[in-house]
Amino acid sequence: MKLTPIHVLILYVGLVLAYAGVYYSIPDTLNAEDLSFIKSLYFSMVTITTLGYGDITPQSDLSMMITGSESMLGMVIVGLFLSSLWQSYRDRLEKDQARALERESARQNMAEMAAYFSYLVMVLDEFEVRVAEVTLPKKQRSGKLELNREFTFSDMQDLYEPSHNLRFGFSAPVIDHYFDALDNLRSELKFVLANFDLTNFQNIRTTIIAFLRTRNQDCRSALKSYQVTSAGSETLQQILVKLIKEQQGMPELDQNESSVLTPAILLFSSLQTQIAQIDKLRGEIDIVRMKVFTGNIDDNSVGGDSLAHLTYDVSR
Repeated sequence: MKLTPIHVLILYVGLVLAYAGVYYSIPDTLNAEDLSFIKSLYFSMVTITTLGYGDITPQSDLSMMITGSESMLGMVIVGLFLSSLWQSYRDRLEKDQARALERESARQNMAEMAAYFSYLVMVLDEFEVRVAEVTLPKKQRSGKLELNREFTFSDMQDLYEPSHNLRFGFSAPVIDHYFDALDNLRSELKFVLANFDLTNFQNIRTTIIAFLRTRNQDCRSALKSYQVTSAGSETLQQILVKLIKEQQGMPELDQNESSVLTPAILLFSSLQTQIAQIDKLRGEIDIVRMKVFTGNIDDNSVGGDSLAHLTYDVSR
């Protein structure tokens, strides 16, 4: 057990009382008339503090040995008390320094997170655009695309049509652009997990892990193979598109486990899950960025001015 000042003080008082009891219980120990416990206690305190007023003195060799041992123990205990005081002060100082370092580390971590999240938001924006293209019929893709959070299964009927966005190119179908954006977003989210301390940001960590676990249930390879696989006079891609257009509601997966529709059903389910997770992640990112930019300083936030000194290389 670690020796603290209060423990040493208790030991000191205990020795005073113990020696007072010894002086009082042994006959002819001291040269005081009508020796009482109060006088014994007084002599014990004078002896352990090495004051030695001389009004009461030991009378025998035994009492001299007892008195000498109390004086020596008194000096030892005073040394222990001063040592424990210094140790207690040093421990408190080390804890304060550790807390200061931890706070500064948390401040720096949040500042770097906020700087990186500014880039991550752009990745999320691009991912949402590509999701919007998959979940909107071709005729509704004009102008600025808005994510259709209430999309239906039949809204995915043009997933094999090319994009209207010049940045994405006209040749590849929007489903391919979606999977490319998904891979890019997954890579950036893995970067967040690997390079930032998310101990105090469990919601962000949990949401990212949940998103990464959404593997699109192996529908990617099937949807891509449909573009080159024939079934009679038509490709599986053409058959799938017709089936999607014919659906009035969400087809049941257990009734289509081995049908052409299965990959599309899995994709529909994955998109719904991913949209909800992205919305939640955006909310958590906004909280972190708001704390930084408003200077809301606590154990997990930093002042907004520190962000100005941080840059992030988006070319990696």
